[in-house]
Amino acid sequence: MTSVGYKGIVKGNMVVLQEETPWPDGTPVVVVVAEAMEQEPDWEADPFLRVDEWGVNTGITDLAERHDYYAYGIDTL
Repeated sequence: MTSVGYKGIVKGNMVVLQEETPWPDGTPVVVVVAEAMEQEPDWEADPFLRVDEWGVNTGITDLAERHDYYAYGIDTL
């Protein structure tokens, strides 16, 4: 699925876009309010925003290159 952004405004209970879209009437969409896009993420509330803190120093210097060997015992080099 492709995600494309369009700008518009709310009139009544409808979103009116500033430009034409290639989709026919009735196409399902998800609307995200622009203010929500401008907010800073809540680093304390969402642990996945701090995933880099989960890292463990294994001491293995070639883990990225030889991950198959360490995970499955298969040497692909």
